[in-house]
Amino acid sequence: MLYNPPCAKTRLDPTSFVRLADEVPTLIGIKVPGGDDAWFGRMTDDLGTRLAIFVAGHALASGVARGAAGSYSNVACLNPTGAVRWYEQMLTDLPAALDVERRLQRFFADHITPLSRQGYCDPALDKALAAIGDWAPVGTRVRWPHRFVSADVVPALRDAARQAVPELLEHAPGQ
Repeated sequence: MLYNPPCAKTRLDPTSFVRLADEVPTLIGIKVPGGDDAWFGRMTDDLGTRLAIFVAGHALASGVARGAAGSYSNVACLNPTGAVRWYEQMLTDLPAALDVERRLQRFFADHITPLSRQGYCDPALDKALAAIGDWAPVGTRVRWPHRFVSADVVPALRDAARQAVPELLEHAPGQ
């Protein structure tokens, strides 16, 4: 697996991924932010199924619609059971799953991206998402030298998430 995140110093394009797939036969997949219809079209036209494409969790429905194999899922941090239900919805009712994605992305843009811009690292954001989802007693603390999102902001973020994507936060029996 090759991880080429948005913050990478070198962002690879579809042509580069084809070259890597040709030169590194053990490369089986990529973790990328994804792209628009044209990007996915180039990827699937040039690579076929040689590389599995994994996109950000909050872009999974549109990624699946375009040929992604799965995600590295910040949505599972929010609620693993809700993430599984949402994936199953993608397979049975893609328009509804795309609506969830639209609302989820709005929640991320309004509440999680600002935390990222304040310098919180991905593990701190993942722990904050788990605290927002309230599915396990993990807290928000991460190890030094990283800063953690204060637990004091979690209740307001939880309310915002429940407003945006209540179906992702519903707890399954026994959870």
